[in-house]
Formats: sequence, structure tokens, C-alpha cells
Amino acid sequence: MIFEQKVLLTPQECKDIISSCNDEWWPSLLGKEEYKPELRKSFVHIKKPSKGEALYEYVQRGLSLVSEELVTEEPLLIQVLKYKEGGFIYKHKDDITTSLDGFVQARYYFIILLNDDFEGGDFLAFNNQDKLYAFDKKVGNVLVGDPTMFHEVTKVTKGERYSLICFIRQDQLKLKRTTI
Repeated sequence: MIFEQKVLLTPQECKDIISSCNDEWWPSLLGKEEYKPELRKSFVHIKKPSKGEALYEYVQRGLSLVSEELVTEEPLLIQVLKYKEGGFIYKHKDDITTSLDGFVQARYYFIILLNDDFEGGDFLAFNNQDKLYAFDKKVGNVLVGDPTMFHEVTKVTKGERYSLICFIRQDQLKLKRTTI
């Protein structure tokens, strides 16, 4: 089970991510085409940063929490999520998930909390024994988690919650050598 978190981005870096969305948001889908507000009520802005761009480097910075390094030359698929009052996502896991690019078998999920001026909207994760892990509500907090763990975002009761999420595949990471 992997659940590592640490504040790694400044409040200004987080504000810059939100403002880079230019107030262009679309309803979040489940899979490729399903809009199910009874299971997920949020909005999304898609970004595809390449190596050398700030968002790519933020993911690289966060993966250091689990001693991993990105080596992929392909752009990352990043979602900036906006949960308005009443927004949430149901308890689920993302070990194999679908996206606009097809199926994704994730090694890690990567989340950055971009603001803290909201109430509710807690990110909760559960291990196989249903032990609860909570994501600290600190601006710039980065979480690298195990996509086989169930997790959810509880209902936002006041304000708007912004976060960034990226699924990292094994083939995007530097191969670790082991000595026997």
C-alpha cells in the first residue's frame, strides 16, 4: 500500500494552475463517455504537459516521495478538477481505469490539492482492511497513492475545491535495477 503526502508546491504555483484553466470546464465523465452525476459531480479541465513544462516537473517532484522518476517523452494526461458546492466522487479505485485515451493501468495516482478555501470535500482512502487515510487539506499538498486502494472525495459543503490528478503508468517510470 502506498500513501505518501507532503506539501511540495507553493500557493502561487497552485493559483497559477487554476488560472491556466482560463475558466474552461467540462462535466467530469466516468470512463470515456458516461456522465453520471449520481456517482461523480465535478468539472474537469484536461492538460497534456510535456517534459520541461511546469506541470510535468510538478509530477516529477511529487514522485520523489516514492523514490520514482519519470522518463517518458510522451505528454502526461493531467486533469484539473473543480468540485462546486455539492460536488463529490463516489468510493472507487483506479487500478485499471478508462480515459479519453482508452484504458489506463496505473501504478500510482498523483494528486495535488490546489486550494483550501472550501469545506467538506475530504479525500479519503481505504486500505484492504478498510483502514482510513485522509489527505491533509493544505494548499500544495501532493499525494502519491496506490490506485488499488478504494478512495473518494466527500461532498463539498461550502466553496469550491480544486485539485490536480494524474495517473502514472509503470512504463512512464525509470526502470529500477535490483542487485542480487
